[in-house]
Amino acid sequence: MIRSLFVIFFVLIAFCSFQQTSFYSQQLRFSRFQSVHNEVSSLLNTSLKEFGIESTEVHILLAAFKEEGKIECYVKNRTDKSYKLFRTYEICSKSGTQGPKNKQGDKQVPEGFY
Repeated sequence: MIRSLFVIFFVLIAFCSFQQTSFYSQQLRFSRFQSVHNEVSSLLNTSLKEFGIESTEVHILLAAFKEEGKIECYVKNRTDKSYKLFRTYEICSKSGTQGPKNKQGDKQVPEGFY
């Protein structure tokens, strides 16, 4: 009996591991996502080209500033040495107080460069 349960368990695990697909590929199945994706991709590619950045070569650096309530997005080509400021976004909402994030679940927003 136990042996049968182990066999069933491992067969289920093997089956599930072959069924994994990326979140992105799952979303592409929906027509609404496809239309928004195409529109946003086109706008983003145009904006990146204005900066001399190829979308296939882009590296992104996000800098979050809690006190200022801003996130800055920097971009560069893979071969470039330095980043260029691409966009600055206002943070619409945040939790926690000023200071570092100390542990998971402390409701602090991480601060820094990503």
